[in-house]
Amino acid sequence: MARWLAKAIYAMKIMLFHDQLEMSRRELAGIRRVAFFVTMVYAKYWNEAMIPSYAAKNDLYFITDVKRICDDGVASVAERAMLRHLWYLSENLIGLAIFDDRISPEQKAEMVEGMKRPSTTKNPRRPESKTPINLNRPLSAFCSVRSMQVLKSLLGGQQPTFLELSSETWNTDSCFKCAKKRAGVLKVTNDLAEREIALIQRFLGNWTKDERQTQFLLKLARLHTKAVPKKSKVELKKKLKDLICAHEYAVAVSNRFDVLGALGDPVELWDTFKRETLQAAKECIGERPRSWRGFVSTETLEKIEESRAARLAGNRDQHRALSRRTRTLLRRDKERYVRSLAEDVEGHLNANDLRPAY
Repeated sequence: MARWLAKAIYAMKIMLFHDQLEMSRRELAGIRRVAFFVTMVYAKYWNEAMIPSYAAKNDLYFITDVKRICDDGVASVAERAMLRHLWYLSENLIGLAIFDDRISPEQKAEMVEGMKRPSTTKNPRRPESKTPINLNRPLSAFCSVRSMQVLKSLLGGQQPTFLELSSETWNTDSCFKCAKKRAGVLKVTNDLAEREIALIQRFLGNWTKDERQTQFLLKLARLHTKAVPKKSKVELKKKLKDLICAHEYAVAVSNRFDVLGALGDPVELWDTFKRETLQAAKECIGERPRSWRGFVSTETLEKIEESRAARLAGNRDQHRALSRRTRTLLRRDKERYVRSLAEDVEGHLNANDLRPAY
């Protein structure tokens, strides 16, 4: 989502200033198609993508609008991509559409009746993408007994008693209000999943491609996060807002500034100011713990120094060769470090020795 949105914004900027750019007809036509799709179709649904109760109806309307407004090429590509993201039309999540204020009471009553139908045996996460979706199909056709589960989850396992009432009176029912309030703060699947995947990928990097070692590392990271106290930027700001801590910091800085009066050199004055201020903050507020990577071997460090010396000497060919060799050695050191870490953990777990493993 984020990668595509960046490209979409960039395409719109290019379209706005295309008179000042030199582009071929083919390039201009492609940019125009993307900008037209974003402004006429995509922008509206993107702004409503964070509302879970709107998702089911918006999914159907999005495909309908793409086919109605855009050309066949764009519509075909957008529809194929959208068919992979229809989680909220599944039997498990279609129940969230009950809280969509745009749906009429009659349609909601039909959805309640649809929740009495038996569920499918496959329990797919989304409608089958191989079969075309009937865009005129009502939301009640996607419901089944399994759709009731999401409503129970919102109420902490209790039965959604508001379904027994008329859909026109739901807005005055306390049970419905409670479930609707909780549904409104849910995080949408696509946004949450992409953030978690990106976080895991940044954490692992090129360390390992072995799935078992990946699971060990994620487990260790989760346990380490719970066991080791850390100070985030938010926590540091909260501590700084504490009047006692703020007073101690102000006094410490004021006492350290007494030495600045005897300094005349601007460079020395700034260095002293910076050093004393940071030291006072470190003593009064604290600092975030830093992680150091100790997996770099001596051979790699020597190659780094040789590459640096070649660069300073102006020997470009030697510098390129040494840089390539250094990157290779760094990847090797990372793999060795992660492999040894995972093997140690696995050995302790196999021996039922949990303390050193964690």
